[in-house]
Amino acid sequence: MKKISLSLLQKTFLAVIVVFLPLIIAFVYNFNINRKILMGHALEDLSSQAFVYEEVVSQFLEKSMNRVQDFSSDGVIRNGTQSILEGQQSAVKNLSDYILKNKIVIDKSIHTISIISPDGRVLTSTDLSAVGSDLSGENFFKKGKERVSVAEKRTASPELPEIVALAPLLNISTGRPIGVIANFIHISELNSILERIETEEYEGEKRITEAELKRHRIKIYLVNREKRLISKSSFVNDIELNYIIDTLPVKKALESNEEFSGFYDNYRKIRVAGASEYLPEMEWVLIMEEDVDDILAHTRIIGRNMMITASIVIGIIIVMFIIFFKDVVMRIQRVSAAAEDIATGRYEIDIPIQEEDEIGILSRSFNRMTSEISRRTNELEERGKKLKEAQHIARLGNWEWDIVKDKLYWSDEIYNIFGVELDKFEDSRFLKFVHPDDREFVKSAVNDALYNKKPYSIDYRIVLKGGGEKFIHEQGVVALNSTGEPVRMVGTIQDITERKKMEMFQLELQRKYEELINSLNAGVFKIDTDGKMIEVNKACVMMVEADSREELLKHNVLHLLENKNKLKEIVDRLLKGESVIDEEIPFITIKGNKIWTSVSTVLKKGDNGNIYLEGIIEEITEKKKLEDQLRHSQKMESVGILAGGIAHDFNNILSAIMNYGNLLIMKKGGDETTKKFAEQIISASEKGASLTKGILAFTRKQVINPQVVDLNGLIERTEKILMRLISEDIELNTNLTDRALNVNIDEVQIDQILMNLATNARDAMLNGGKITISTSLYEINGEFIRAYGYGKPGSYAMINFADTGVGMDEETRKKIFEPFFTTKGLGKGTGLGLSISYGIIKQHNGFINVFSEPGNGTEFKIYLPLTTQEAKERKPIEVITTVSGSETLLFVEDNSIVRETTRVILEEYGYKVIEAVDGEDAVQKFNENKDNIKLIISDMIMPKKSGKEVYEEIKKISPDIKVIFVSGYTADQIKTKDISEDGISLLFKPITPNKLLKKVREVIDSPNNPKFGLKA
Repeated sequence: MKKISLSLLQKTFLAVIVVFLPLIIAFVYNFNINRKILMGHALEDLSSQAFVYEEVVSQFLEKSMNRVQDFSSDGVIRNGTQSILEGQQSAVKNLSDYILKNKIVIDKSIHTISIISPDGRVLTSTDLSAVGSDLSGENFFKKGKERVSVAEKRTASPELPEIVALAPLLNISTGRPIGVIANFIHISELNSILERIETEEYEGEKRITEAELKRHRIKIYLVNREKRLISKSSFVNDIELNYIIDTLPVKKALESNEEFSGFYDNYRKIRVAGASEYLPEMEWVLIMEEDVDDILAHTRIIGRNMMITASIVIGIIIVMFIIFFKDVVMRIQRVSAAAEDIATGRYEIDIPIQEEDEIGILSRSFNRMTSEISRRTNELEERGKKLKEAQHIARLGNWEWDIVKDKLYWSDEIYNIFGVELDKFEDSRFLKFVHPDDREFVKSAVNDALYNKKPYSIDYRIVLKGGGEKFIHEQGVVALNSTGEPVRMVGTIQDITERKKMEMFQLELQRKYEELINSLNAGVFKIDTDGKMIEVNKACVMMVEADSREELLKHNVLHLLENKNKLKEIVDRLLKGESVIDEEIPFITIKGNKIWTSVSTVLKKGDNGNIYLEGIIEEITEKKKLEDQLRHSQKMESVGILAGGIAHDFNNILSAIMNYGNLLIMKKGGDETTKKFAEQIISASEKGASLTKGILAFTRKQVINPQVVDLNGLIERTEKILMRLISEDIELNTNLTDRALNVNIDEVQIDQILMNLATNARDAMLNGGKITISTSLYEINGEFIRAYGYGKPGSYAMINFADTGVGMDEETRKKIFEPFFTTKGLGKGTGLGLSISYGIIKQHNGFINVFSEPGNGTEFKIYLPLTTQEAKERKPIEVITTVSGSETLLFVEDNSIVRETTRVILEEYGYKVIEAVDGEDAVQKFNENKDNIKLIISDMIMPKKSGKEVYEEIKKISPDIKVIFVSGYTADQIKTKDISEDGISLLFKPITPNKLLKKVREVIDSPNNPKFGLKA
């Protein structure tokens, strides 16, 4: 849209019009405003005054209710009423006289007091003519029976209604209602109250003021629920009482209980301003009114005065316009024309000076200014060139933001920094150059500076057109006007990309160094020679169980060292030039736990000359535990290797001895001496076999036969055996948990553990004592594993085996599970009992702990993993009555003595035995007698072919052939896991003849063909 250009003359004329127009508008506006203000004030005055008068009427009614309530509590009135109700006629006159003499005289507004029975009859009254009247149908009587109240009572037309104040009368003894007391008051009392208020408010000075005259034109009156005028002030003299008034405020109040304030036509059909107050108790409306003409009388005087003033002002303005045009406008036009020439660069212009007034002085100053502008323009152009060069070198630009015009000005260097061209930059799009992550920060900084009127200095990033980024340092200050309001901001922008990159590189190096230090599992520390901590990393804090780095720095190293002299010893060694590398030092953590650490440290001298220790500390508690466990495992492994190595040959020897013993008994059954010797040979062999099994147990090489059983039931069954092991002066108690503890165990081996523990407990209580066995459910968690250095999370059945014996010291406790370690005298123990128990528990994937102190007994805790499988019912042992037979057996055994003695035993019981000395011989013998052989008995490990290979080859010839494997090697040596369990019979040497014969008979008589195979 093209701007309209006006000359100074046109503007001057327009200014006159502009002055006239507001005057006219102001006149009309002020007149209307004054009119509205007067009417508004009138309504406010009427509303506030109506509220005051309503309060006065309400107080009068409240006083009337208080008075009748006071009368209702009078004992004479209550007793007199009771007497009348009881039929005492004399009480009617007596009570009436009492009320006339003592009550009605108290309040002159009351003209009659009546006592009314509960059924509405007047019992007595100060007006005896009213006695016997029936008021039961009156509303005021119904209200008075229920509570203290005030009501309106209609009288015979055309009289005005009365005001009745009522209160229930109660029997003094029983508190029951016996009637109602009613005070009758002429409503004319309200007129006198309103008149007294008017008089008290306006009577004062003898001279009547204008305000008092206005007040006398306000009309105040009361209208009841029938819209009748029932009371009025002395200024309402144009209508009579009982007049029907059906105006807007009356309708609002009676129809919707609303109070009203506004303009309306009154009962005279004249426009008035009025306000009403509603009295809900009486259903009355109090109204105050004032004629609108009276209210607006003052505005007419104001309008007349304003017209006179406006005419005078307009005349003055016209005269001033003519003078101003001649002496000012025309001369300024000449100066304006000269200024236009200067704007085009013509500084040689000279304005003629006509008079020595202000415009003449302006003209002379204008001439001097043109000369000065010419000189300074040349200087500024030169300085501008130098400044631009300096800003380019410093990568620094300046800017200015005109807040009022919202216009941003940049120096050339800022355009270079932002990589934009001057004619293609829109200052409104400045924030789009700022990196998205920094925009809110920049906006907040600028807004904060504007709000608090203070400078700011910030660093942020900008995004260049090609996608690159720069770091910017910006400073700005706020310029204020004379009223303290911000009008502009000025500042600088500097490209600090290179400096920022260097700072970020240094910060990144520092961050990586701190991350490296804090990520180390080893602690890094710096302490002075007195033990005061100077610096620690996160690993140190965690190692000594401190809550924070700050907490740890409050402690002295001496508080944490188990040996308080250790620090001095290390400092002395370092001062002597010795090295401290991987020194194992025990510490006590802040929470009281002992830990082992490996410390490497050196002495250094600080800038202040003080010596301090700097080094690395690593917790090796777990390492120490593992070393102990490794030493123990190595001992066990050594014994295990020895036991496993001799088990095969030893078992073959024992098998031969057992067989020879049994053969002696078979052949020399009648010779008692020989039989006795043979039985002793067999007994000694069984003890040797038991010893072998024990050794294999603690080396965990023995085959177990696990079954799901309830641990509580097993202990109950074992209890009887334990009673026979211990002496009579030892008490055995069991405390078993109520819940089932199903575990997958070899019952025989767990029995052996309990018997070993019972035997040791017995030997520790030579003078008697008590053994307690208890069970419970136990959850092993990470805390348990950290505390003891072993374990696997899960649910376990725990056996607690405690005695009150002599106990043991810490050194003994460490060795009790080692093989052949015993505290008993020579010949009183092998030292294998607890080692065997330890091996059995480990073989069952369990754990065992021991707790003991000298003189305080010993407590073992055994943890066995729970299973979710149900325990099987114990079946009675089947007795095999027939162990002999006539079938043909293939017996494969590389040991000639075992093979010979076993063949004799089998043949002694009727079996035909074909011998094979090795695996190849077995296959050949089977091929020769395959139609007769019913069962193969084969050693597992033999020359040429193993028992497994023999079986696989024979199975191809006769798939239904039955087999019993035997071996003198341990379970892991023969790799029993290569054999699937279905249908397989595996016996470990030494084997008693009875056991062998039963197994042979059992396998041959089995109704089902074996369904099994060998695992690859």
